[in-house]
Amino acid sequence: LTHGGSDTRIDPVRILVLGGSVTVGVNCVTGIPGYTLKNCSWPSRLEDLVNSLAGGIGLVEVHNLASGGTNSATGQVIMEYELLPANIRNPDIIINAYSTNDMHITTINEASSNNQTLKEKTFFKALVFVRSALQVCSPQESSP
Repeated sequence: LTHGGSDTRIDPVRILVLGGSVTVGVNCVTGIPGYTLKNCSWPSRLEDLVNSLAGGIGLVEVHNLASGGTNSATGQVIMEYELLPANIRNPDIIINAYSTNDMHITTINEASSNNQTLKEKTFFKALVFVRSALQVCSPQESSP
């Protein structure tokens, strides 16, 4: 990626997306021939949209590590145990797209058994995820 016709190399912004089946692209239908589940998913479309708006240059790389049936607790484990593939460690942006699964009936039951409201429980799940991400994902040092 070059900027303004110069030879200066600018690395694309690396975005990591974690989430459940909605983020994977399950039941995504476009009617566009050749679209697969992967390129039909919203993270893939986000990458296409941003890069298209930027004139077709590779301004962003969106890495979709979503997996169906997972929630913020799964994302927390991925962060804490450094289970990210090498090519997406220390991303510039992390998107937590687990909200649908964080509101699952098991979360309601957990909240109730811990004498918490659903709002408190889901907020706590997101908070723990963010703290895990902050501990593991630090800015890369630029090379001289």
